[in-house]
Amino acid sequence: MTPPTPRHRARRPARPPLLPTLTLLLVGVFATPQAQATEDTRARFAKLEAQGIAVGQITLSINNIFDTSKPGENKRLYRFANRIHVTTRPSAIRSQLLFEPGDPIVAQNIEESERLLRSNPFIFDASIQVLRIEDGRADLLVETRDNWTLFPELALSRSGGETRWTLGLEEDNILGTGSAVTVSRRRDDDRSSTNFAFSDRNVGRSWIALDLRYRDSDDGEARRFRVAQPFYSLQSRVSAGFDVFTEDREEPLFSRGSEVGRFRQDQRGLNAWWGVSNGLVDGWTTRYRFGVVVNDNQFDVPEEEPPTPLIPADRDLRYPFVSVERVEDRFEKVQNFNQIMQTEDLFLGRSYSLSLGYAGTSIGADRSAFIVNAAGTTNYGNPSEALLTLSGRLSGRLESGTVRNGRGGHPARAAGSRGRLEPALRLKRDLQPAVDVGAAFERFRNVEVEHRVVVAA
Repeated sequence: MTPPTPRHRARRPARPPLLPTLTLLLVGVFATPQAQATEDTRARFAKLEAQGIAVGQITLSINNIFDTSKPGENKRLYRFANRIHVTTRPSAIRSQLLFEPGDPIVAQNIEESERLLRSNPFIFDASIQVLRIEDGRADLLVETRDNWTLFPELALSRSGGETRWTLGLEEDNILGTGSAVTVSRRRDDDRSSTNFAFSDRNVGRSWIALDLRYRDSDDGEARRFRVAQPFYSLQSRVSAGFDVFTEDREEPLFSRGSEVGRFRQDQRGLNAWWGVSNGLVDGWTTRYRFGVVVNDNQFDVPEEEPPTPLIPADRDLRYPFVSVERVEDRFEKVQNFNQIMQTEDLFLGRSYSLSLGYAGTSIGADRSAFIVNAAGTTNYGNPSEALLTLSGRLSGRLESGTVRNGRGGHPARAAGSRGRLEPALRLKRDLQPAVDVGAAFERFRNVEVEHRVVVAA
């Protein structure tokens, strides 16, 4: 089994301060949720690419959260939010552009630079326009608008005689640098913990991403250090990185709803890889990765607990792996699809990935096993009328002809935006080994079916 990856920082929906958020929600209630296709960036720049125009001067226009030149946003609260917000620094914007002055204009690079900028949680919207064309060069304007990025977290609940609480603070754009930090203190049924996380996906204006995480709890600690250069674009040719993590904690054992004991888990892991790609060829990008995984799990009974045979068996997996991934270059820029009044980049193509590894006693593992991870996504239709997204995934280990830790799922999502109905369907099934150890049967569990219908005003 591959070690868990750090939490992916999905792009947040636009979330300004509290009262602006309430105002936005009220506007959204009376808005018609229809997806609208926006101007095609690639089509605009394809003509310049065909003419052999080069990139001239690059001008940045970094705008604050609210546009106070608009009467609807020229409010005291909005002006206050703009004053206390630190706008994104130019270096954080330039480090994510796939072109520089003097480069020949490539429409695909312009379009993908817009997508990269919009994928940041601290950027609400981004666009690239031509200012002027002179002497075979096109001066470009890169215009962005910031998101609100400071989020306090406060939660309190009590049930079953237990009190749970969380107090934290998250900043997704520290002093406008594009770095993110999270600090929190929480208490749940199992432990009290202090958590810290720091991430920067463009360290020093490079494409190197850094992720640091630390948790100190009353039953153990967790540390993670991840540094990598990902395949940051469809034209990226090389990727490399490593991920090191350690964690020790106590977990409860339950019988008929009552805690009957506890066990301790000590986990150590490493994931290192190197990847190559031929870039974008005929509308597809193919990526190959080669690496090694170490995942060592030791289980024991705490000194104050009585011995029990119920704790899991130790597991030490060490294996090389090879993976292949194919991604189709098919995106569309729309508005009012998932988020109100915000530009979105929808993936409308197909993507497939397969990873194979082999753990053997001859290379330090405590068992022989094949490790498999596979996933795929395909889309049908278009967001202006109806869009159907189908995806599937499969993972697990094959040991002595028996599937261990097998998981599978096939979520589906259908959405349409023409007319008065916008349905959304989600179906999920997870395959798990049967409870009785050694049984060759598998079962479906966690079956969730949700059908949401939104009626437009």
